Amino acid sequence: MASAFSKGGTMSGINEQFSKLIAADKSGSLTARVKGTLQKNRPQNQSVPSRGQNPDSSLSLSTRRELYERDFPVYKQPVEVGCFSLDSERRFFNDGRQMRYYVEPDRSPHFDLRDGYKDRFIKRDDSVKEKLDHMLRWILANRSKLSARGTTASSCDLDIDFVTWRGHLTKLLTAPYETREGWQLAVTRFRGTLYISEVETEAARRDQENRTERHEEMMYWGYKFEQYTCAGM
Repeated sequence: MASAFSKGGTMSGINEQFSKLIAADKSGSLTARVKGTLQKNRPQNQSVPSRGQNPDSSLSLSTRRELYERDFPVYKQPVEVGCFSLDSERRFFNDGRQMRYYVEPDRSPHFDLRDGYKDRFIKRDDSVKEKLDHMLRWILANRSKLSARGTTASSCDLDIDFVTWRGHLTKLLTAPYETREGWQLAVTRFRGTLYISEVETEAARRDQENRTERHEEMMYWGYKFEQYTCAGM
């Protein structure tokens, strides 16, 4: 497995809201937890804000979609700044040895997505929560790539707003439209950078423990499809 580390576009309003949620001393760090609120759980007597009301006016991160009906934010083109690799034993390597590139398959490829599931599949230990560990290892080894110009890499702040996995931002930004699954994120601000990591909810833990064999196999299909359509560097 390989992951690319990139600096992405600016998301209007998100940085300001998190800054309010975990307002802290500039020289210190603070950890807070943010929960996704489902639309179906909104109190019946709660008034709906007027169109165009600023969602930043509250100290809570609202999931009411009416608050976000405004001009689409400006996104910058993501820029890749590095990558790291994990082997079959989840060991970290500060390079791209596990990187793959897409190879377009034939029109009728006839992929066998079950191949290897019974006899070769190495299942991850779901009880081990890696969180941001691998990404933080990469940052420690490559601080110069993320530091502001004119500063020393050993002691300076990172020149980035967020450190998180792409899927965590997906959960956050789709919260106003997700009415089935809740989530919980832990947010830490350290030297001006917000570190966002997921906290397993009780519901998610139960779902994981109650997965059927069929469900496990269907999850494997996605990894197998990726294997068929990607080639080594």
